[in-house]
Amino acid sequence: MEKRYNRIIKFYNTISRIYDLLGVFEWDVIEKGLNLVELDRCEYALDIGCGTGRVLKWLSNKCKAVVGLDIASGMIRVAKKKLEGKINASLLLADALYPPFRDESFDLVTSVFTLEILAYEDLMKTLTEALRILRKGGKFLAISILDKPCRSIKVYKFLGKLFPTIFNCKPIKLDGFLRDVGFNILVRHEVSLYGFPIIIIIARKE
Repeated sequence: MEKRYNRIIKFYNTISRIYDLLGVFEWDVIEKGLNLVELDRCEYALDIGCGTGRVLKWLSNKCKAVVGLDIASGMIRVAKKKLEGKINASLLLADALYPPFRDESFDLVTSVFTLEILAYEDLMKTLTEALRILRKGGKFLAISILDKPCRSIKVYKFLGKLFPTIFNCKPIKLDGFLRDVGFNILVRHEVSLYGFPIIIIIARKE
């Protein structure tokens, strides 16, 4: 995936130091999604596309051990600083298409505003891998921009054609993709983020 996404990786490396400032308004939505997941029995969690480690830091206070995976080295460096002192958190510069984990390694996998960056075939491969590394009964939390017929999405798609590197997230109908690879959807919750439709989904591996 790296060659295909080199331009986007470079973009995220460039903005990694200020990413949290740019994404500060996302946190309420992210925290809402995290709070919808029952973490009483969560021992091992993986965050795909961990970015600067916001989700990972939150999970580290709830789980026995957490791993963050990202393809952008700049993001990993920022996350490393944020997670200093968190001995149960680790970071990995790796491709989500080929996560180096055994089958059924995690109780929870999360992916927040990441899946919509991927081309369709890479998105489906990432979801298939997430299913593989989840234990039976394990949960997958995904938060993404929802593709639906509204003005904000039309404008976003138009900007994506003009500036594909900056507006690199493609709104998606994530629930259908999750069902296609074998997940059972437990929670589907739509919210608005400054006029943009966001989907929060919690799915389970049966």
